[in-house]
Amino acid sequence: LDLSQIVAITFTAKAAHDLERKLRAALEASERGTDLLWRLDEAYIGTIHGFCSMLLREHALRLGIDPTFRVLDEREARANQEDLVRDVVLAALEAEDAGVERLARRYRLYGGTYADGIIDMVRSMMRDLRWHSAQYAEWTSQGALDRGKLEALCSGWSEGADGKAFELTDALYRLARSALERWEAFQLDENARDFDALILDTRDLLCGESALSALSEIRRRCRLLIIDELQDTDFAQRDLAFAIAGDGDGPQLFLVGDPKQSIYRFRGADVSVW
Repeated sequence: LDLSQIVAITFTAKAAHDLERKLRAALEASERGTDLLWRLDEAYIGTIHGFCSMLLREHALRLGIDPTFRVLDEREARANQEDLVRDVVLAALEAEDAGVERLARRYRLYGGTYADGIIDMVRSMMRDLRWHSAQYAEWTSQGALDRGKLEALCSGWSEGADGKAFELTDALYRLARSALERWEAFQLDENARDFDALILDTRDLLCGESALSALSEIRRRCRLLIIDELQDTDFAQRDLAFAIAGDGDGPQLFLVGDPKQSIYRFRGADVSVW
C-alpha cells in the first residue's frame, strides 16, 4: 500500500490537522520514517467537504459538471440565504398568505440571541429538506404538508394544539420549499456550491448510473478509505463511502468512532449511522 493510495477523512479541519500531526509523529518514530515523511502529503488527510470538492473537480468531465465551481464558505452562504429567505417571506406576506401571516404574528422576522426568528426557522427547514427529501415526500402532497398523512401518524392528534401547530409548520414548509428552489437556482447561476451541496452532489453523482467511469478511477487510486469520528457523520456520507468501496472491488474501509461521543447533531450528524 502506497501513501498516495490512502484517504483519511475526519469531521473538522482541526481534527484533520491533529490526525496528520499524529501520523507524522508515528512516521518519525518508525524505521522507514526518513523515507516516508517527505511523501506524507501524497495521502489525503482532510475534511469530507475538502474530499468531495477534490472529487468533483478531478472527475468533473466524467460526472458532467463544471470543474470551475466556487465553494461558498459558511458565512457567505448564510448571508446569501438570509437575504433570499427574507425576500421569500416578504413576498408571501405581500400576497396575504394566511399561514405566513399567522407565523409573522407569532414570531419576529429576525431572531435574537436565545430565540429563532422566521428566517432562522426557514433556513433550518431548508437544510432538513435537502438532507431528508425522501422522508418529507411521505408527508406532503401538491407542494404542501398533507394533514391527513400526518394525522394518521399521530394517534393522539388534538384539533386544538396540533391543528394550530400544523398550520404554522405548513407555512414554514412552503416557505422553505420556495426558498430552497431559489437557493438551488442561485448556486446554479453562480456556479457555486455551499458545504451541504458538496456532500449531497457528490453522493448523488457517485451513486448515479453515470458514475462508473469516475468510480473506477477513484477506486484505482484509493485503496484505503479511513473515516474518523464516524458518530459525527450522516447517511449521505455513509452512502458516499459505500459507493466508493463498492462490492469488494473498491478500497478497504476503516471506520473509527464512538457513539457516546456524538456531539454534532446540531450540524446534521446522525449517530444512528453508527
